[in-house]
Amino acid sequence: MAASPYETAAVLKRPVPAHVTKLEDSDRVRAYGTYEDIWNNVPEAFAALLRASDDPLARRYVPAVREIIEATNRYLAQKMETTWTALPGVTITDEQMAEWRGRLDAFWAREEVDILLSNLKRWWLIKGDALIHVTADASKAEGSRVRLTEIEPEQYFPIWDPADGERVLGCYLVSIVLDDEGDNIVQRIEYRRILSEEDVAKFAAPLGSIFYRLGYFEMDGWDDRDPDDELKPVDPPEWAATPDGAVADPLAGFPLDPRITTLPVYHLRNRRRGGKPGRFGLSEMQGLESVLAGIIQNTTDEDLAVALVGLGVYWTDSGKSRNAKGEEIPWEIGPASVAEIEKDSKFGRVPGITTVQPIQDHVTALMDSMRGANAAPAVASGITQSSAEISGVALRIQFMPTLSANGEREAELASKLTQLLYDLHNMWFPVYEAWTPLQVQPGVVFGDPLPPDRNAVITEVMALLTPVQLVSKEWAVAYLAEKLGYDFPIDMLTTAAAEAQATLDAEGARIAQEAGQTGGDPEA
Repeated sequence: MAASPYETAAVLKRPVPAHVTKLEDSDRVRAYGTYEDIWNNVPEAFAALLRASDDPLARRYVPAVREIIEATNRYLAQKMETTWTALPGVTITDEQMAEWRGRLDAFWAREEVDILLSNLKRWWLIKGDALIHVTADASKAEGSRVRLTEIEPEQYFPIWDPADGERVLGCYLVSIVLDDEGDNIVQRIEYRRILSEEDVAKFAAPLGSIFYRLGYFEMDGWDDRDPDDELKPVDPPEWAATPDGAVADPLAGFPLDPRITTLPVYHLRNRRRGGKPGRFGLSEMQGLESVLAGIIQNTTDEDLAVALVGLGVYWTDSGKSRNAKGEEIPWEIGPASVAEIEKDSKFGRVPGITTVQPIQDHVTALMDSMRGANAAPAVASGITQSSAEISGVALRIQFMPTLSANGEREAELASKLTQLLYDLHNMWFPVYEAWTPLQVQPGVVFGDPLPPDRNAVITEVMALLTPVQLVSKEWAVAYLAEKLGYDFPIDMLTTAAAEAQATLDAEGARIAQEAGQTGGDPEA
């Protein structure tokens, strides 16, 4: 049986969350916390792997993993665009599409979706999983009811279909809150897909709908995903009371509008695995924990070595240093101090290291190993050889590991965002914002994250235009606008042709005039 992918994080011995009792979940949630600690450079994160020290803060916690994560994130899902394609046989007017895009742009800006996705990408790489939650507040003004939020993956506990290990029947979103006495309790949001007549009877919800319920439980009594699990409900805190006049009681539970037929929780997985372990993603730090610890230990050793070279290590065959009362005291070594030793004794300095280059070479080797394992070459971190000019092709080849790995991630992200856009367009916006959906299929595409090689593009266009014109000037203008962002005036080609003709006419007139002055025949 294969080892759990969370075992490499478990060796760092972060405490297991008190409210998570199932082994698979506890390993996963603990790994999320471990990777967040590593990202934040928390000293305790590596304590289990580093040599013992009287002062852990004296270690040099190098944020090496940030370089790896940021080098990947910098080129991930850049220049995102949404596409809306009319279904076969359907005609969508420009006015209809412009109105829909205007509404979507307003929603995008109000919910700060670009900011949400930028933050989500980074933590997706750090923890291996990321989630987006769709909710709506019918009490708000129309046009501002639907909301998008990011969920911490440690809050997410899916309810799996026992007959299909990849199929999700529902989920719990779990948070730790305080009750009225100030003690920790669990707040649990429950979503269920109503897929059978048994579900209809159990949850009093229509077939095909999504059931929602809010509940509060003791720390070890909220998880009933196994038949033998026992629930331990508690009274909700006063601040969680349902407002008077509310349409439905969240504590009793209710089905969402029947037009909403998918769970409003969208789970993105980084570095998927097949089979049961593939239910969740893997952090970019997974498997690198010991390498990171080695970088910290070697850098700490180098820092200590440099300090000892400066301060020095001394030896003597004299007795221990004593004060006037004969009491032992520490040796005092430093400027303006005098070391008194016994008569005929010796006092000297131990020769120190002359270079830390071997240590630095080893740390560099560890960093290169991590970059290679994560498809994040040094050039993705902005480390280039400034003395040599790199062609656009050579630069792209160096970036290929990053671009290839990110292509897999972008496929996951595009798939989930396309599903999210479809559900917003066909379910949430019509139900809560009263927007009539268009008969379109949404899509998500990402642009090239690398800057264009402007000289290469211009040289290519000029080669196609001269000396034999293989393409039209109109095509060349459109190509330059697409690739390099040139903003050409609409009538530029007409103006350029007129200017060229005027130049030719002036040149012809000059030649004719010169021919007349010399007695030549202009008609010859």
